[in-house]
Amino acid sequence: MKILYCATVDSHIISFHLDIIKELVVSGNIVDVASSGDYSNEDINCKFNIPFSKSPVS
Repeated sequence: MKILYCATVDSHIISFHLDIIKELVVSGNIVDVASSGDYSNEDINCKFNIPFSKSPVS
């Protein structure tokens, strides 16, 4: 199964999702990440650097 994790910044993925991403990969899944930043990890298949904005006026 292909899975895409989305977050506004890489630090959110690093702080909250790396353990589950590793478990998903071990279970045979392909995990991609879309967030703002250049973080990469051996368990992440593809990293999309998308400049999310949290501002309600932008």
